[in-house]
Amino acid sequence: MLDIQFQPGSAIIAAVLVYSADGTHKRYLDFIIDTGGTSMMISKYALAKLGYTLFNKSTTQSLGAGGAFFANICTLTHFHFCGLSFKNYPVKVWNAPQNHHVVGTMGMDILRHFNIHINTDTCITTITRNNAIKWKARVTRRL
Repeated sequence: MLDIQFQPGSAIIAAVLVYSADGTHKRYLDFIIDTGGTSMMISKYALAKLGYTLFNKSTTQSLGAGGAFFANICTLTHFHFCGLSFKNYPVKVWNAPQNHHVVGTMGMDILRHFNIHINTDTCITTITRNNAIKWKARVTRRL
């Protein structure tokens, strides 16, 4: 289980992803929980810091809040989130600002493995592993 505190009225909920190319050396990366996104994205600057070079320039068309765009595809060697391990996972490369503290977004391809409860009264998002691999989201708020 993971509890994430967020600011009242915030449109962004960030979580930490643990990246480890060789299984031992860990890097902690801030990702936005994006329940409206279909796939995981990482900034090209974060990829460079992790030692990746985009040799394979394969692209895919994506649709975001700002409309359609093309994104490069990269495969992350190994990372962990909320107790689950992911290996050789394809991600889209995001053209984020270089100095932004959030380096990527976690879309439904990752989030479908978890139950997410966003409590706007306490400003806490609780993420638990979903053993059925069926994604559920519940929002609690005062009306």
